[in-house]
This record gives sequence, structure tokens and C-alpha cells, in this order.
Amino acid sequence: MSDPRTNELRFTIDIPCQPKQRTANTISNGKVRRYTPEETRSFEATISQLAWVAMRSAGYKTAQSVPVHLMIEFTFAVPKSLSAKVRAARMGNYHINKPDLTNLCKSIEDGCNGVVYTDDSQIASISMTKHWGTETKTLVLFQWTP
Repeated sequence: MSDPRTNELRFTIDIPCQPKQRTANTISNGKVRRYTPEETRSFEATISQLAWVAMRSAGYKTAQSVPVHLMIEFTFAVPKSLSAKVRAARMGNYHINKPDLTNLCKSIEDGCNGVVYTDDSQIASISMTKHWGTETKTLVLFQWTP
């Protein structure tokens, strides 16, 4: 996006990302109730807070009815329990183990609902990677033109 009016919002998540979990079901008084597991709700609330602080610091308002572009880079720390040779071989390479990339992304998308954008249906493009590194962190970048 080369438009000078383009808003860019960047923030870093310094805790391990929680992949989106499936909704759970319970039966109460003969009715099925669906709910989001606590781990997912808690992580999405943390993302919402991080996004809110980043939005306010940048002076942005929630993107309304415009396409939003999302880029995410997930970095997983190579376990210290691995040999130095294996650690060196993994460093910087793609992380092809669980958790699934799309489930990681979905938690961030949902956590940013109502903060960065009105609804995650506004996300028009996504670029995401998952790789090994020295520390666990996630870099998030949103772009939109108001």
C-alpha cells in the first residue's frame, strides 16, 4: 500500500500465542449452550488490550467499512533442551509443528474485533509466517486507508 494516507498499526505480543480453540458445548435445562473456552477468551482479551493501547498511542480510530490488511510473524523459541546442533539447524527456519498457523491467526483477528476494525470480515488480505527464533514473540501489522 503506497497511499500516504495509509494507517499502519504495529504491536508486539511478548507472550506465547494461544490458538483459537473450538467452541465447547454444555447442556443446561435441556438446552445446548455454546461457549468459548477460558484460555481463548483470556488470550483474546489480552490482544484486545494490546491493540487498544497501540491504537490510542497512534491516534487512530477503529477502521470502519474499509478493507484491512493483516501481516503476522509468529516466532517460537527453539527449546533449550535440544542439542546445540539441532538448535542451530532450526534457528530461522519455518516452524512446522503445532499449533496451526490459521488457529493462531484467528485468535488475534477475534481479539482485535471492535478495536482495530469493526468486524474481522473487513480483513481483505493476510500474510503470516511461523518460524523458529531465539525468543517467543509475535509481530502484528495492520494497514488500512481511512
